[in-house]
Amino acid sequence: MIRNTLTPAQAGEMTARGLAELPSDQLADLQEALAAEKASLARLIGKLDEALNIKFASDAMTLRESKGKEYGTVTFTDGDVRVSADLPQTVSWDAEMLAEVASHIRDELGGDPAEYLDVKYVVREARFKAWPASLQALFVPARTTGRGKPTYKLERRG
Repeated sequence: MIRNTLTPAQAGEMTARGLAELPSDQLADLQEALAAEKASLARLIGKLDEALNIKFASDAMTLRESKGKEYGTVTFTDGDVRVSADLPQTVSWDAEMLAEVASHIRDELGGDPAEYLDVKYVVREARFKAWPASLQALFVPARTTGRGKPTYKLERRG
């Protein structure tokens, strides 16, 4: 049997409503084709990012060093192309050590740790669901639920 397969380019010309009117087998084919294109594109983007790093990292590092910068954006030209090279700084904090610092500020210095630290309380949903109802009841007023984005995976039967 010959299947009527819709290409991603053809699908791109259609409205969402028009796509929704297609038979499920065509939507399954399109979903599979788009997943393959997405994976291929992701590999190509990764390769291009690696190539740009190979080509420009040394110049960007030299320019950053000349400006006394370890991180950040520098701009230079390569032929007729203006290159903006950004090297973001990433920062992470050790939560246990920060807890000790907070205690020191409060207990030793008599200060308010809230002036220096933002504390975020998080409740993991899996843990919440495992708690007894009496404990859950204490947390329910602080809990808001919502809907995420629906997803659909189409698979051919047989």
